[in-house]
Amino acid sequence: MRLRYRLALAAAGLAAGNGAVLARSTSVGRRLIAAQAGVAAGWAAARVVGQPLSFPVWPNDAPWPAFPIVADGLFGLDAARPGAGRRFAHGVPQGFYRPAGWRTNPAFVGWWAVAQLNHDLSRALTGVDEEAARDGFWTQIAWLRANAQRGPQGSALWPYDFPWREGRAVLKPPWVSALSQGLAISALARAWTLERQPADRELARRAAVAFALPPEKGGVRVEEASDVFYEEYPAAPYARIFDGFAFGILGLHDLAVHGGDDEAAVLFRAGLATLARRVDDWDFAGCWSWYGRHGLLATAQYNALNACLAQVLGALADEPRLRAAGQRWWPHRLGWSQRALVRVAAALLWTRFVAREALGRV
Repeated sequence: MRLRYRLALAAAGLAAGNGAVLARSTSVGRRLIAAQAGVAAGWAAARVVGQPLSFPVWPNDAPWPAFPIVADGLFGLDAARPGAGRRFAHGVPQGFYRPAGWRTNPAFVGWWAVAQLNHDLSRALTGVDEEAARDGFWTQIAWLRANAQRGPQGSALWPYDFPWREGRAVLKPPWVSALSQGLAISALARAWTLERQPADRELARRAAVAFALPPEKGGVRVEEASDVFYEEYPAAPYARIFDGFAFGILGLHDLAVHGGDDEAAVLFRAGLATLARRVDDWDFAGCWSWYGRHGLLATAQYNALNACLAQVLGALADEPRLRAAGQRWWPHRLGWSQRALVRVAAALLWTRFVAREALGRV
């Protein structure tokens, strides 16, 4: 994309996102802060506009115990180039988080486990050492076994040991997530299938208890009227991240169907019913998805992931509303006018978000 186009959109986003803030700023100091925020927002908009709209995520039709999603590069983890995007400690992926530094992210561990298993099972895949992939899967399982902490009502939790802010929600350690709990359950259900160690199924069953508990009791379940949400970031105001909710539901499905757990089946149906009923809450203009309640569109990576998760869950549960949403959100279906709409909207929304973050006005 031409530089002038990026800069034009960035300037438009800067004006839209900061005009009102600058107008209300009465002090010279605050105007200066707003101007600095505007510069950061403008560069953010230019960066968003220049990003490709596609990302290599697709459904996997291979039979169980393969994971139903393939996505090399997701979360910065690529099976063909281990370590290219993340640091590994004893074979387990880590992320860098300020001010905590390098930390093990339980969601990365669960995802890396199922991604490595997919590569082990896919013998035709080139560029991946299948034996190393198999070892990688069992290394993640060993970490999940060793690092599960006992929570309320006998739950098994993999808490985060660093603080996190998601929108206006602030999470203080230790906190748990539907994303990491769901991916851990998916990984352990596959370990149970492969080795038939009762301890793995029991650990997965205990991990599912978090989906029955509200955040104030150490869980991820939030009920609103007849709806049941599983929160990736279980702190108010709830961000309602689509992929975290969907990965949690998928983990419950794996335990219910392949682990034979009736309680997980109840939790799965409750979450799935809400996701299907409310899926349009994450729909932008019938062609893209929102990331959550931040007022931000999903990035290309997360939009493709949202489309894939909706399609996979729709197929597993024979839920037409989810299948339809997945079809709408696939980026390859975008026409030129929809591509322009997504790019401009993403730039403007990111401009406003970055400006407000810099001003402390989330």
